[in-house]
Amino acid sequence: MFSVSVIGLGRVGSVLCSSILLSGVVDKLYIYDKNIDIMLGNYEDLMDMSFFVNGSIDIEIGVGESDVYVITAGKPRKAGGKFDYKTNFKIVKECVELCGKNKTILVATNPVDEICRKLKGMYDDRTIIPVGKLLDSEREFRTGRDSEDVANYILRTKGYTNFGCVGEIITILKIMKALR
Repeated sequence: MFSVSVIGLGRVGSVLCSSILLSGVVDKLYIYDKNIDIMLGNYEDLMDMSFFVNGSIDIEIGVGESDVYVITAGKPRKAGGKFDYKTNFKIVKECVELCGKNKTILVATNPVDEICRKLKGMYDDRTIIPVGKLLDSEREFRTGRDSEDVANYILRTKGYTNFGCVGEIITILKIMKALR
């Protein structure tokens, strides 16, 4: 049985949970958010969706014993601004503590590279993997633009769909499940 916990059910987390359900990549999905109303609303939506899509995936509330943990929790970037590194690092660190030792943790919270670099130095007993950069890197390579121009290009292109990040996570989960 392959299980995943998604921690943080905002724009990226809720789209990710729906995509996990549609893909059928997991046998058990745990969902967690500090905001109880958001967590319960997502749970009800996923349960309704599972009835029509794939009723064989077990969905539970909370951070359960999982093969992989995906952290999407954090404060979004304000329009025209940068990500709040200090706030997002604190949020992600709290989430990592929920996961336990000797676990694989995918982090999608920005600025993901800086957050993961610091976390890896603090937690030798966990595998921490930054995700959500594949699409950004590909566009930078393809367009030849510097990273600031590419960030603006990607923000306009991805919008609120979070297609690149979610697609990357689903692909990683499929590979991890196949390697078990």
